[in-house]
Amino acid sequence: MGRLASFKLGIFIFMSMSLSAAWGDHEPYSYSYNGAKSRRNIVEFRPSTEPRVLRIDKIGSDPLVNKKMDDLLEGMFSQGIAGIAVKGDEILYQKYKRGEDTNLYPAWSMTKSLVSLTVGHALCDGHIKSLDDLAQQYVSELGGTVWGRASLRQLLQMRSGASKQGLDRGGDYLYANTSSGLDMVSGPLAVKDGPKRFSELPDSVAPGSRYAYSNLDTDTLGLVVAAASGQSFADYFTSTVLRGARLEHASVFHLDRVGHPVTHAYFFATLRDFARLGLYVVDLHDGKNGNDCLKEYISQAITPYTEATNQINKSPIGYGFQFWLDTGFGLSKKESVRMSGHQGQDVFINLRTGKVAVVLGTRSSLREKSWSPSGLVEWLVR
Repeated sequence: MGRLASFKLGIFIFMSMSLSAAWGDHEPYSYSYNGAKSRRNIVEFRPSTEPRVLRIDKIGSDPLVNKKMDDLLEGMFSQGIAGIAVKGDEILYQKYKRGEDTNLYPAWSMTKSLVSLTVGHALCDGHIKSLDDLAQQYVSELGGTVWGRASLRQLLQMRSGASKQGLDRGGDYLYANTSSGLDMVSGPLAVKDGPKRFSELPDSVAPGSRYAYSNLDTDTLGLVVAAASGQSFADYFTSTVLRGARLEHASVFHLDRVGHPVTHAYFFATLRDFARLGLYVVDLHDGKNGNDCLKEYISQAITPYTEATNQINKSPIGYGFQFWLDTGFGLSKKESVRMSGHQGQDVFINLRTGKVAVVLGTRSSLREKSWSPSGLVEWLVR
């Protein structure tokens, strides 16, 4: 084999290994990208009969967002796979490096923000009496657990007081060579079993006394919504969030072994529909959708109750009700909201300008580029 052929083979092997690692991260390939509908333990949501119209005649018309998004998505070693930028109902940028307009992409922890919206609906529909109620008031099986003793407000803020022992940066409890999240989607662990399984770990503290990013805080909220509404979480989520966002394509949730969605991470949707979900947040905030109660809930949801440090770029951040609030970038302060997944999935929302940008990737380090002062924020605030 000649030197050139050897070099090309080496590059191919390197890139193949890199892509494999990037896709997998800590989930198997079958949970990423177009593997969503290949599994049996899912619930598929039908698209809206009247999907929100996003017009395409202005694609490419904004040089600034074109440059910002191309910087993220182009290049041999880019970790971005798809991106879209919208203002109101106008798509200004749209690009797919992998997949197409009907492809389902993983939300991962962007799902947590959707759970928060569902909690808001349950509160405003009267199913939940108060965010200061304890979770065990709605789900008796949570009685005596760390998560059961926490209020819904504390769970929304990731302040359940649960043990930090075994928690990875993505919020999973790691144990026995696996994780709680993987066991929930693969069968051994039902979502309702999680709080009981991990409640006895040492290092737990009083509810509300500290911030610790834990998937089980969100999973507990999903259990509460189902119990409070008297419906499955999937049915209530469909009749509230999905109905309001008016998605164009089918979407799915992975289920645990008893048919309950794994609400901390396992929602899948198309690129344009993630943009619609971001616009739904803008509309609720502006009172263009929903009611006064939902408007007030969103106002509380985007208030930074918890200050933390971004592990990627070390910038100050805030955490509200399952939304990330980037508080350190000048004009973006208190107006920029983020839904984030651990592999570089982000829905960036500017509540003042009404702009939404969605960036989907394979590594969280993509966020260092997208959410820096010279990144997408420069477009979002204009």
